[in-house]
Amino acid sequence: MGKSKQSTTTISNADQYEENDTDMDIKAESEDEHDQFVPTCNIEPSGGKIDQVPRPIGGWCKGDQNEKECNRKCVPRSKVCGGKCEYDQCLAKDGSTCVEMFVDQNIYGKVLFKDCNGHCIPASQKCNGKCGETQCWQPSAGKCMDPKL
Repeated sequence: MGKSKQSTTTISNADQYEENDTDMDIKAESEDEHDQFVPTCNIEPSGGKIDQVPRPIGGWCKGDQNEKECNRKCVPRSKVCGGKCEYDQCLAKDGSTCVEMFVDQNIYGKVLFKDCNGHCIPASQKCNGKCGETQCWQPSAGKCMDPKL
């Protein structure tokens, strides 16, 4: 009698396994029908063509201090790109060129020009009646001064 109990137990476990397996198949089918993958990125497919290569480490103009990147190309630093200049440049009054704001492109060096309402002015002039954040007004000289550290 002990053997028949074991076989009954084995059969009931097998039946239980089959029921669980069937339940999983039904769940998988319902998930496939209702939860289809939809991409969320806004990238247009390129049609299998490789039309853009990754940006090289160091940028397109790596090491050239006289050029900057503009639309994935190297252009002279003085060229305006998309109506804007680099962070260490300002736009000339006529809007035709970018002007270096610091001596030797050193942002920690002497300031030559500063941005005022989207255009360059000499660093010693006030912009909207105020000197730059790191400057102070020197009344005897009549100009904005950079304190020496």
